[in-house]
Amino acid sequence: MTPKRTSLTQLLSGLSLSAITISLIGCMFGTTPEEEVDCYNFAACPAGYSFVESCDGYADDECMPYDNCSGTVMCAVQVDQCAAVPTCGPSEQEVDECPQDASCQEVTLCGSTITCQKPDVQCGAVPVCDEGYTQVDECPQDASCQEVTLCGSTILCQEPDVQCLAEPTCEPHEQQVEECPEGASCKEVTVCGSTILCQEPDVQCDAEPFCPEGSLELAPGQACSDESKCFEESMCGVTITCEVQAAACQAVPTCQAGSSEVEACTDDTPCERVILCGQSILCQDDACDPEPISCDAGHIELDECPEGADCVVKSNCDKTIICSDPPIQCQAYPTCPEGSSEVAPGAGCPNDGTQCFTESLCDYTILCQVDAADCQAVPVCPSGSVEVDTCDQNADCDRVITCGQSILCQVSSI
Repeated sequence: MTPKRTSLTQLLSGLSLSAITISLIGCMFGTTPEEEVDCYNFAACPAGYSFVESCDGYADDECMPYDNCSGTVMCAVQVDQCAAVPTCGPSEQEVDECPQDASCQEVTLCGSTITCQKPDVQCGAVPVCDEGYTQVDECPQDASCQEVTLCGSTILCQEPDVQCLAEPTCEPHEQQVEECPEGASCKEVTVCGSTILCQEPDVQCDAEPFCPEGSLELAPGQACSDESKCFEESMCGVTITCEVQAAACQAVPTCQAGSSEVEACTDDTPCERVILCGQSILCQDDACDPEPISCDAGHIELDECPEGADCVVKSNCDKTIICSDPPIQCQAYPTCPEGSSEVAPGAGCPNDGTQCFTESLCDYTILCQVDAADCQAVPVCPSGSVEVDTCDQNADCDRVITCGQSILCQVSSI
């Protein structure tokens, strides 16, 4: 804002007017010019001017010495004071820089300028939950929820639960019980939120240890002679000492094919003692490198063979499976789950980041692609299951699709 200034001519006119006024007052009260100086012995700047210590920084016509009564003072043109600050309107927002595509205006007051952004066009849309989601006031415990915001309004949406119809069962050698008997060994099995209690069978052990051929059992407390070689045999909590018998032969004991001589047996691999010509060695089966086994195409793996049915048993190392025989006829055709669609045969998965997966049923396999969705939620596995890359054979799995993303959830085993 430009300061208000007074010219030198105006100043002199003001001085003349002041002198005339003082003279008139002196005449009215009967005073002389000398008395006027004594009565008005103070220095005053004319209207529109104010005292200053120095005229430095002022223009020639803005500041000058002024004689009044008995003193000389420096008088400068007064500048109107402005302390107000500019502000934006009630619906506007002050910004440092106007955003692209926004509507702004500058507001100036007392030499200060600010930029004000005008509000966007009014938004009357109402937020809604995605398909399958339920609007809730508060997210339930153990549930997964997401916020949806639109036009300044926010709602809470609960993700749908993954349907699970499988029921927990005990192993063939176990028995389902309501309560675990005292001294028994039991375990809980949970599938799809249901839990049962399974009692493991008691292991009866009535066998007694014996010394293998080529050795004799020593009496309790009898020590092994210095010339003999002795070893212990244990079974069902009973341990005996065996002494290798001397023999007039030169043969050397060896292990059979598939086993190797060891200093001591381990608990997880079959082991036997070989005695020959008064010498004894331990032979342990070679480690088994199991290969994955599965039922042939058209055959279904079973927990146990139904009564009166024909089954095929397959074993590899310590793993054994039971397969149906003959093949079970199957006429069903696989389908893609909700949130995905089948890809045309031979088309392949789109090369644009879309997730794809296969669904198989009755020897038929199809390719499914996850449908795009305009939302930000992330799929999560329900309580009692964990996310896996590949579902284990015979495991209970479900595919969860949310907002264009797909994960595979497998029921946790206990």
